Amino acid sequence: MKILWLGVLGLLAGCASSTVLMMNAAHPRIAPEAVKLYAAPPAHYEIVAIIQAHSNSGWSDQGKLDTALEELRSQAAKIGANGLLIEGQGDTTTGAVAVPIGNGMYAAAPNRQQALSAQAIYVTDQ
Repeated sequence: MKILWLGVLGLLAGCASSTVLMMNAAHPRIAPEAVKLYAAPPAHYEIVAIIQAHSNSGWSDQGKLDTALEELRSQAAKIGANGLLIEGQGDTTTGAVAVPIGNGMYAAAPNRQQALSAQAIYVTDQ
């Protein structure tokens, strides 16, 4: 039973996943904390890649969004992008998580994910 609970906790903890579509050459890697968010395009920049991140990690939609944003920053930093222009946000439901109750009974809860997409950019006039 203990192993089953650990598996359920693992499913609830979830993870973040991402895809990166390179548009231009990568720059030297930087720290994820150095990647800035932009609400509007800065004056001088180049698009390095388009990144999408999905997360089902966290107990709330905000927690899932925070994890997806961390994944965006991490992937942008790996390719040297020093900025992110958020393009879209949404949520999806993918299957269900089974939670054991009592002696052999299970409750199913939908597995909701939060998704973010962004342009990973290199800003030249910071």
